[in-house]
Amino acid sequence: MEAFISAVLGDIVGRAISTMVQKCSEQTTAEEDLQRLHQLLLRISVVVEEAEGRCVTNRGMIRQLSMMIKQMYRGYYLLDSFKCTQKKIDDDKVSRSSFAQSKFNQAKRFRLISSKTHIESMVNGRDGNRELKQVILVLENMVADMKELAILLMSYPRMCRQPYGAYLYLDKYMFGRQMEREQAISFLLQAESNGNLGVLPIIGPAFVGKTTLVEHVCDDERVRNHFSLILLYSGNDLKDETPTSFKDQCVIKHQSIASGEERLLVVINLLRDVDQGLWKRLLDSKQRCMTPGSKVIITSPSEKMLSFGTTEAIKLNYLSKEAYWYFFKMLVFGSTDPHEHPKLASIAMEIALQMRGSFIFAYVIATLLRENLSARF
Repeated sequence: MEAFISAVLGDIVGRAISTMVQKCSEQTTAEEDLQRLHQLLLRISVVVEEAEGRCVTNRGMIRQLSMMIKQMYRGYYLLDSFKCTQKKIDDDKVSRSSFAQSKFNQAKRFRLISSKTHIESMVNGRDGNRELKQVILVLENMVADMKELAILLMSYPRMCRQPYGAYLYLDKYMFGRQMEREQAISFLLQAESNGNLGVLPIIGPAFVGKTTLVEHVCDDERVRNHFSLILLYSGNDLKDETPTSFKDQCVIKHQSIASGEERLLVVINLLRDVDQGLWKRLLDSKQRCMTPGSKVIITSPSEKMLSFGTTEAIKLNYLSKEAYWYFFKMLVFGSTDPHEHPKLASIAMEIALQMRGSFIFAYVIATLLRENLSARF
């Protein structure tokens, strides 16, 4: 009996100590949490940049990296949100300083609160404090498991690309589509078990990045080595097309001298729905004259095109606000630290929220802001 009571008391004491340790660990200031968040993001950014420079083909590893990148975007968005909010508070304090001359003025006393207390007021009493700690906890768990991931990354070959500061501003730079790119490439390189012509639909709203994704897939060295001819259909949604007229409407994107049978890749960009009967007739006629192993990619905003595929379709959505802000921040500041231009960073963040994920607006506005990194301009 005494042993039982001792065990119970020991369990209670253990739980109490655990609870106290947990509460003590949670009693950190917002300033300390933001500093910790910044440190974690720097460590994760190193691994992410290394991963983006390597040709990772394992789907499971790409999925793990995608989760890490998603949390990195979330962390940077939260960190920048706090810093931009603090900048607004500081500016407001300066602009209203002439309003309160008396030492007894209550408004003046409120505005003269320290910056740390301002940050606390932004977080405490809201979901922000909880979200900040939650992001830190998630990132800490990722950092703890990062050693094995970094070792595995070293086994993949490096990709040839331009220096980090240059490739950010390419018009056709693809952002945040690593999983979709590898899914498309995997489909193109694998053989069809039934010998039929493989068709991959890529579905998404206008200006979401379907064309950019396909261009990056077609420019991949593995795809160019696999297909001797890559054609892009430039017609009018297959309307009134015949096998002969379809061929005349195709533009050669890639061609190489190959021995033996030539595999063909055809990319069809559609703006509207296509009659299923017309598609079936056209596909049957093309299959008779195309070499086994040839493939077709269809891009369309219509989900009705999902039924045209012979494999799982790729669905593209607009970037989350966290990912879009990271993308826009890269376009504007490049290798420059945004915290060196806090006023402009605050303005850029407000603009990003108004552009609703548009890549076109991002490039145009970023070009204007990048010409002169000055908030006055």
